[in-house]
Amino acid sequence: ASAADSPAATASPADAVTRLDSTSLAFDVDQEYVYQDELLAPQRHRGATKTSGQASAAEAVVDEESSETCLQPQPTPDEQWLLVEFERPVICPHKCLVIGSRLDADIHANSCRIAFHGRLVESLTDKAYAQSFLPKLKVFKTKFREGFVERMSDEYTVIGRSLFKKETNIQAFTGLKVTLSTGETGVLEGGFGQSGKFKVRIPSGLKADTMQMLSAGQKKKGKGKGSSDASAGDAAAAPAAAPVSIKITLSFKRYVHDTAKRMAQ
Repeated sequence: ASAADSPAATASPADAVTRLDSTSLAFDVDQEYVYQDELLAPQRHRGATKTSGQASAAEAVVDEESSETCLQPQPTPDEQWLLVEFERPVICPHKCLVIGSRLDADIHANSCRIAFHGRLVESLTDKAYAQSFLPKLKVFKTKFREGFVERMSDEYTVIGRSLFKKETNIQAFTGLKVTLSTGETGVLEGGFGQSGKFKVRIPSGLKADTMQMLSAGQKKKGKGKGSSDASAGDAAAAPAAAPVSIKITLSFKRYVHDTAKRMAQ
């Protein structure tokens, strides 16, 4: 089953959560739902799925506010749920058919003016619904960041770069799991220095091939240090990177209605 929540731009004292398909009206507020920017027609091939069966393919969209990349699963969902927020209270009997029309559309245009339709499965009359109810809706966006291994401290620890900006509070990400492009899984232990670098603990240890790659890169950098004062200065200014870039990927969920903007995996 697929599910999604697509909030309107305006807030209101009343709202409705509507399902497009009227064959079943079961809506579980305790389930997690993937965020959609819009309602998707059956013939389109991008969408959002419930977490119990997420799609393997995904479309990457950059979040302009956080510079993070959002993953939007591709297949069209079997079910879609819509959060409708009205500017004024609207009387709607429970389980009634709700139809939304684009009244600002050109009446002379040869196009359908129906914006959406569905069955009302839950209605709210609390003026403070944004604080009392919306945080209960577990609607999330999947985001990911990519960085690189800077160097190896030991067989269980690497130093990474380019995953965070210099001003990022890395402490908020501590404890989240990351994966290396070489296959290892690690945990963020915290920041390293003041330039946005970070430490990653690899509980199972680095693979022999990975250690060889990183060791070779560090030996080459060591040989180049004594060439001259100028070259040493250049080496200090340039970011130290392994000759073969090993990516570090961080993937997490961020819930749309969570005012604390917590992250989960």
